[in-house]
Amino acid sequence: MTPKEEVEGLLGNLLEFARKMLVEHGEFHPFGGYLTSSGNVVHMGVQMDGGGAVDRLSLLYSALQERADCAIACGVASNIWLPQSDGVGFDAVKVFLEHKDGYCTDVFCPYDLSRHDPLLVPEMFAQRGDSVFFAQSSLDCGR
Repeated sequence: MTPKEEVEGLLGNLLEFARKMLVEHGEFHPFGGYLTSSGNVVHMGVQMDGGGAVDRLSLLYSALQERADCAIACGVASNIWLPQSDGVGFDAVKVFLEHKDGYCTDVFCPYDLSRHDPLLVPEMFAQRGDSVFFAQSSLDCGR
């Protein structure tokens, strides 16, 4: 598989969990995961008393950076509001994805909670992302 295909597999996995949380709870806290060399996805989240999404994201990014030696790709999903130039905006799932071979992207998937399946996958779009995980990996995978 190419790095893009591996990242797309991780994206599908993370979007599926985001969909489940949106259907069941109407929202979700930031969460992430990484793809192992054997093709398994390991999900990660953070528990904390207090703090908001920014604090959770910071902890999540740190935890994934520590596991980057064990991963071939990492991803982080967050629930965001995307404002538009006309003053209106929309809810979206943002998924940051990075592959150890350098492929890096931010994917935005709008959603509408009034629909049976809230994710509007045909309206998904992406932009180039900045590397976060694979320049700083440090932990032994046996931990």
